[in-house]
Amino acid sequence: MTLGQAIRSIRQEVGVTQKNLAQAAGIEQSYLSMIESDQRPNPGTKVTARLAQALQVSIDDLASRAGFLPRLEPVDPLSDRAVRLFRQLPRWRQEDVLAQLELYLRLTEQGRHALASDEWMIADGQGMLAGAADAQPSNAPGSTDCGDGSWTRKLGCS
Repeated sequence: MTLGQAIRSIRQEVGVTQKNLAQAAGIEQSYLSMIESDQRPNPGTKVTARLAQALQVSIDDLASRAGFLPRLEPVDPLSDRAVRLFRQLPRWRQEDVLAQLELYLRLTEQGRHALASDEWMIADGQGMLAGAADAQPSNAPGSTDCGDGSWTRKLGCS
């Protein structure tokens, strides 16, 4: 796959038009069209970096897709999509998502039974603290089943 083909492939995967990508990268749409159709096979480092940034992929990812660098991991469309979506989030939300993933993994590793502390609590985006239904057994002391698949221990059901 060429650099132009890689750019076109990623652009289409994320659902961006040539016009929008060109605007985001600060280049003319006609120039992007020439890059994607391999009429301009070497757009230069600056343009390539701006295109990668606008597509929310690293230059290494772009170079790997184009065959310039070996891909150390197998291509996984789900992981690529997750990374692209994650990069679109503001920094504070990225930290929140990572904390929730870490909590999920910790609970999974613990067999979902070490819930004597408030460790299972997660923010639901509205200031309430609630545990995921599969993370909170119904017999935990002081817990309330909200009837909607969630559990709460502190603020009551909404």
